Amino acid sequence: MYPRVHKRHSRVVGLLHYLYGPGKTAEAHTDPHIVASFDDFTPDPGRDPTVTPGRLARILDVPVKQAGDRAPNRHVWHLSIRAAPEDRHLTDDEWAHIARRVLAATGIDPHGDQNGCRWVAVRHADDHIHIAATLVNADLTPVHPYRDGTKAQTECRRIEKELGLRRIAPGDGTAAKPATAPEVHKAQRAQRTTTPRDELRTRVRTAIAYAADPPTFLRALRDLGVDVHTREGPSGDTLGYKVALPGDTNASGEQIWFAGRTLAPDLSWPRILERLTTPTRRAEAPAGRPDLAATDPWDRTAAHLDQLAPFLQETDGTGTSGSRVPDPVVAGHIAAVGHLLDALPPATAPIAGTDRRALAAAAKAYERASRSRIKAAHRQADALRSTVRELAHHATGTGDGALADIVASSILVVVAISRWYAARDLGQQARAAARTAEHLRAAYRTIAPPALARLTPDSPSPDTTARYADHARTVLGPRADTITTDPAWPALTAALHHAAGQGHPPLQLLHQAVAQRELDTADNPTEVLTWRIQRLARQIPYNPRTAAARTRTSRHTRPATTTPPALTRATARDTTHHSR
Repeated sequence: MYPRVHKRHSRVVGLLHYLYGPGKTAEAHTDPHIVASFDDFTPDPGRDPTVTPGRLARILDVPVKQAGDRAPNRHVWHLSIRAAPEDRHLTDDEWAHIARRVLAATGIDPHGDQNGCRWVAVRHADDHIHIAATLVNADLTPVHPYRDGTKAQTECRRIEKELGLRRIAPGDGTAAKPATAPEVHKAQRAQRTTTPRDELRTRVRTAIAYAADPPTFLRALRDLGVDVHTREGPSGDTLGYKVALPGDTNASGEQIWFAGRTLAPDLSWPRILERLTTPTRRAEAPAGRPDLAATDPWDRTAAHLDQLAPFLQETDGTGTSGSRVPDPVVAGHIAAVGHLLDALPPATAPIAGTDRRALAAAAKAYERASRSRIKAAHRQADALRSTVRELAHHATGTGDGALADIVASSILVVVAISRWYAARDLGQQARAAARTAEHLRAAYRTIAPPALARLTPDSPSPDTTARYADHARTVLGPRADTITTDPAWPALTAALHHAAGQGHPPLQLLHQAVAQRELDTADNPTEVLTWRIQRLARQIPYNPRTAAARTRTSRHTRPATTTPPALTRATARDTTHHSR
């Protein structure tokens, strides 16, 4: 169930007219009626035609009138509770039970004995109810609910378990504020697909991915078509900012501004400054990982993702070295992955055939997964973040193959992130990461096939293909049969053959690609190996002498045997041709 505390008002009659009215165009009200009230004898405008919402309002307002100046100015408390789409149909009695439980938990009517606030629970649809209450007790003392939204959420989690309803992941207070109903209706009238709040949140996050420091962040916002206003202190330092969409005005014609913190908790100015650091000097690549020092930021990004996945793989947070990876370090890298997903939709504009809508949907879904109560150590992820900044400013020169490589690696990473969150009972973030993986898979299904199709015609001769199959059996053992019978196997052999022509020993290259990280969680290991081999091959300059030697070898190669050669013998055969 989804409880939501709405903005307080000063007139309960207006709320009642809405609850008993026809409703909005997007959600018409059906059979509005009271399912529970403070005394269970309250007259119901939905069942008695002689009772009006005004009469019901006067009954609820009795303590407010008697309290006089002691009553709160905004004394109308409004809560809606909506069932999950998967939940069964709830009866009026069940909704009445739910209403009383939540009112007791929030302190509106703690004992249910008519000494609390006056209230009614109105049902005008199958899947939700509204509770209207006036915040004055029967003894005329005012009620000031504290953390009522959190308390309502907690009680609903208990009710879900007791009634066998869908268990909603508890929140941790880090979710972005959703668009209000007036904002949604305004966007619908303007025939906009998103509200200004959501659109600004997306553009601010994209600007962060492009920026290296505060000035470039503000400049990137303006380049993205956002109006920006900053607040400076006496020293001239920027203390805050607010953003608006051009032409987005209220009824008075005034532009509507949003402070960063009202868009999302991690978009406040202090939180943004934590991430906008000077790019670190590129570190030298470790042995066996030349792609981590690639000049092309697209290749380097994919390499960083491959390196990130292993220490996310195990849900206890232990990396491949066996040492404990602190949660803040992991959280910093999780945030950096969000920068990558925010940067991909605009950065892939030059690549024809890219499903940018799926990439944008992935970035939007991941927004919830990018933050939690775990404080992120952003500086620990400087290498990935600085690489993403370079990627955002450089269109890929290696085409959709490099993009497919990044998307395939991103899928593995966000799946590992989902499991990492699930192990820490952060259900909302875990589900958001899982949804992100689905959107990335949808994007991958449009990106990968054309790239693979362009490789397939360059597949080598049958004899050379058989030799590459021997290499696969040597490196992968029994799993090789899955690789060599996959529809993407011709593309993989073409990638190996092209790399061999540039001076790469195919067996060593295949061994290196497999060793980068495990393949068990990959949706298609053959395609993942194809992208890795292409990426690794781009890191070594073209060698004409070695290429000529490999061309002669491919022409006169012996037919492959059914028994795979030993690793040392196959390596010696490749290096012999390499040294000619």
